[in-house]
Amino acid sequence: WLNTRRPHPEHNVYPHLLRGVLVVWPGQVWRTDITYIRLPLGFSYPAAIIDWYLRRVVSWRIRKRRVTESKCR
Repeated sequence: WLNTRRPHPEHNVYPHLLRGVLVVWPGQVWRTDITYIRLPLGFSYPAAIIDWYLRRVVSWRIRKRRVTESKCR
């Protein structure tokens, strides 16, 4: 079991920039999330864009390799 909640001492820790922001309409704040899924023949990398007000996924994409730029539709 690997605990990912504790940052490595050599890694930068960035502040939560939206702390205290009141989200009052759709499209005001979107967040992204990416993870990986181990499959028998490799990995799959799903990514999603989530509207904080609606609490819904507004776009998503799954790729066979991890990339830094991706266009979700």
